Amino acid sequence: MKRILKMILWSVLSLIALVLIVGFIFIKTSPQFGGEHNTLDIERYTESGHYKEGKFQNDEETSMDGARTLAELGRPRARAAVIGEPTGLVPVMAHKGMMMDEIRLLGQSGHSSNPDLGINAMEAMHAVITDLISYREELKRNYQNPLFDIPFPTLNLGSIHGGDNPNRICGHCNLQFDVRLMPGMHMDDLRAEIDQRVQRRVGPL
Repeated sequence: MKRILKMILWSVLSLIALVLIVGFIFIKTSPQFGGEHNTLDIERYTESGHYKEGKFQNDEETSMDGARTLAELGRPRARAAVIGEPTGLVPVMAHKGMMMDEIRLLGQSGHSSNPDLGINAMEAMHAVITDLISYREELKRNYQNPLFDIPFPTLNLGSIHGGDNPNRICGHCNLQFDVRLMPGMHMDDLRAEIDQRVQRRVGPL
């Protein structure tokens, strides 16, 4: 009996997974459902007889194509948003924002036998990274919100590239990072603060 129940359960789960996969492919490829514009317009009558309008959008993990399309259409404003995250059916009252950015430092390359011939961009980036790590601790102290499992902003140093050869002074260095903002933080203010910190570190070089 248990074996039959398990087989029925697996069959139902497999059918649900198949429906979800087919539906996802259909939405991604059909212009009617956002394949062309990345948005889906929904209109429903409310009990009072008025239209209730909504929009579904896709590809919000990295490209933000759906949100960009809404902004281009001039209809980015809404009273509320439902975000399809796997929360175990537990309502989520807030969500962290995200800012991805890049710092590019241009130095002066030269032969490594004489450091005075150039300006090492990687060493300058080392000073910048030291400051960003310190700033990360400041953000952690200044912004706290118990609604989140991680109740403070995070700043992640995700990717760094620089130089072209071990025997050359590093002439360029790029650092990519992201910040997960708490409610009440603003990207423009955050970016301005980071710009000032970078200028203070690299200005004397």
